[in-house]
Amino acid sequence: MAQTIFKRITLSLLLIGFLTACGNVRFSANTSSSDGTGTTAGGTDPNGGNGNTGGNDPNTGIGTSATPPPVTSATPPPSGSTQTLSYTVPPPKNQVDFLLIIDNSKSISYAQDKVKAQMSKLSSALGGLNIDWQMCMTTTTFGTIGGSCADGNCKCIGSGSDRVCYGNMNGGAQYWGVSLPWSSYSPAAGTSQFVLNAKNSANNLDTIFQQTITDLSSGAPGTGDERGIKAAYNHFVAGTVGYANSAGCYRPGASVSVILMSDEDERSVAGDCSRINTSLGDSNALSCKPLEDQDMPNNLLAQAKSVFGADVRFVFNSIITDTLTCQNSLNATPHYDPAGCKDSAGNVYTSCYAPHYQGTEYISMTKLTGGGVASLCGTDNDLASSMQLFANQQAQPTANVTLTCAPVASSLSVTLGNATVDPSKYSLSGATVTFNPALNQGDKLVFTYTCQ
Repeated sequence: MAQTIFKRITLSLLLIGFLTACGNVRFSANTSSSDGTGTTAGGTDPNGGNGNTGGNDPNTGIGTSATPPPVTSATPPPSGSTQTLSYTVPPPKNQVDFLLIIDNSKSISYAQDKVKAQMSKLSSALGGLNIDWQMCMTTTTFGTIGGSCADGNCKCIGSGSDRVCYGNMNGGAQYWGVSLPWSSYSPAAGTSQFVLNAKNSANNLDTIFQQTITDLSSGAPGTGDERGIKAAYNHFVAGTVGYANSAGCYRPGASVSVILMSDEDERSVAGDCSRINTSLGDSNALSCKPLEDQDMPNNLLAQAKSVFGADVRFVFNSIITDTLTCQNSLNATPHYDPAGCKDSAGNVYTSCYAPHYQGTEYISMTKLTGGGVASLCGTDNDLASSMQLFANQQAQPTANVTLTCAPVASSLSVTLGNATVDPSKYSLSGATVTFNPALNQGDKLVFTYTCQ
């Protein structure tokens, strides 16, 4: 009984997290400290190149046959620094831009039924929302635009100029955060196959989701290094300057809501080698990779502020292996890969197992932005109830602002006009401040706080 209640609570939080990107209050902001930008430095990356330093490395977002703008890194405010932000509540703008990030690794293929069930509930909820929404999609690994399959061991989605592939490709441009075309989707003339929107998909949304997931499949070479935070980090830049198929994904002034679905953590175990389940055939060579700058929750928050503006309404939501109990439940049924798995040196593990891991970094990212965590172990009834809650709640006004860092709670001070706001009128979750009652258009606020 307690476990059922827990599932309902976590799933309700997820959909309330979705809702925070749908509210009718946005803020225009000035800040006393700059988010900053700079070139991301990184160590040696097992997937090619030298981390994120540049060159023909898929980790940079710069492909082998194209030269898009480099992906820069926004620097979060330093710990202990004092921040001051000024906001004015503008007129409501009922636009939400969703980024759906789907795990396309081997292990998620064994949870495809759960993924498809969740997507059916999501499509039902979105179909009932009276908001102007659109959605782009990417995966947790890098994809290739153009080129040809080197050895037949590739998986592609789309065709012609819309084709994106995973696996061993000859030529083409490789990107983290590349947008994928939606399957079974017929956009209006002159609009993008990569940007799903409510108007053009109203009668076909679940079919689009289900067919896209089927076509994407999972487990092509190179997809075992799941990096959902990094994928969002790069997609934000791609979407604002229009490369990697991402033109039109983000509209000026719209709220941004990420929905990530994965059965593992960032880079499988978030760089913690002690978590690797060697008893199931997993190995350090396959799963123990260090987190880099673009894998860090604080850096993704800073990147969102830098790319979309300090006033962005940004939430990150996770549908994941949320607890160790869920992890153990998913791992209870063996699903060994008969073809074996290979480490970075080409060694084959003939009894290779595709394990599932708790998504600790995704939980941290979600809490930082006031989003919601839902479980891949949730039941259909849990999902149906929570999706209905989302649909019913979407019209209610909210007033949320995401700060530039998660503040020390006791340091936060908010003024409205010339008066200090009573702390009972707002709550703090991660870096997100939520007001109750909601604020009014034209209200002028100042936030002062110290970063954790």
